[in-house]
Amino acid sequence: MKYKQINKQNIWAEKLSKKLFENSPCLFLDRDGVLIDWTDYTMKPKDAKLINGSDKVIKECNKKKIPVILITNQGGIGLGLQSWDSFAKIQTKIINELSNKNAKIDGVIACPHHPLALGKYKHKNHPCRKPNGGMFSVAKKLFKIDLKKSWMVGDKINDLKAANAKGLKQGFLVLTGYGKEEKEKINFLPKKFLKIKILSSLKKLKVNF
Repeated sequence: MKYKQINKQNIWAEKLSKKLFENSPCLFLDRDGVLIDWTDYTMKPKDAKLINGSDKVIKECNKKKIPVILITNQGGIGLGLQSWDSFAKIQTKIINELSNKNAKIDGVIACPHHPLALGKYKHKNHPCRKPNGGMFSVAKKLFKIDLKKSWMVGDKINDLKAANAKGLKQGFLVLTGYGKEEKEKINFLPKKFLKIKILSSLKKLKVNF
């Protein structure tokens, strides 16, 4: 199945909200391990479950009219272990579960490229694959947001490196997903790097842009 959300770079770039967010700060979230529990590349839609309390932060952003956008590497698609169909089904489940809790994400940017991928998704260092920051540029073009006012929440250092590459204001490492394993890597980041705070999970984030 062909999806209109997939752009010429084979990046999933989806705008879920019709709201205008010009020059607004944005809350960027990694998906797997931050918003939902992550198993592996073969995860089925039925296994996608929201991490406890994550909806509360999204709901708070909704109230404050701050867009919430998912920025996610989906190398499993490039490796042939997932498909855009399964990705779309997982996204639908996430959106529905959030909706049931009166919370809504505004956009989704996903990169399927991987150094070991097959065919058109094979790329040694695609500019949109984190730790590169290309997906933030895609989001900026779609939503006209201000990256310099924005935050990124991830469970991997590569999430924060991508945010730093595009000049985001602050990064947060959650200890869900791979966070506990990645925590020590903070000590090896350059001195000139965006401000980082460690959180036990997304629900601990205070929305005070």
